[in-house]
Order: sequence, then C-alpha cells, then structure tokens
Amino acid sequence: MGPVRAFRRAAHDVRRHGVRALLLAGGVALGVGLLVFLLAFVAGTRRALLDRVVSSLPITHLTVVPRAFSLSVLRF
Repeated sequence: MGPVRAFRRAAHDVRRHGVRALLLAGGVALGVGLLVFLLAFVAGTRRALLDRVVSSLPITHLTVVPRAFSLSVLRF
C-alpha cells in the first residue's frame, strides 16, 4: 500500500468515525499536557526543596578540590 492510498484510507476512516478520532486526539493531547505538567511540577518541587535545604545549612560557600590519583602509567 502506497503512502497516497494509506492517507486516503486514513482520511476516510477519520470521516467515518469522527467522534472516535476526536476523542482519541483529545485523550492524546490531555496525556501529553499532563505529562508536561507533572515533569515541570517535579522539577520545580525538586529545585525548591534543594534551595530550602541549601539555605538551611550553616555553610554558605563550599569548595570542591579533586584529588590526584595514579594508575601506573596514567596520572589523573
């Protein structure tokens, strides 16, 4: 089945079952919207929690210095 024939068949099925297609499209849109909302909510909550924890710590400045180590010939 070529792409033109497949498109015509799909268009025919959408016209024939318009309510079903509309409900399906609405469900997909709702699902994608809910997923985006939940991901944004989790990211915002995580950021707020980290800010609250960091601001409650007595240390306001932290310096991290890597230690050098050696693997025989290679040195990191």
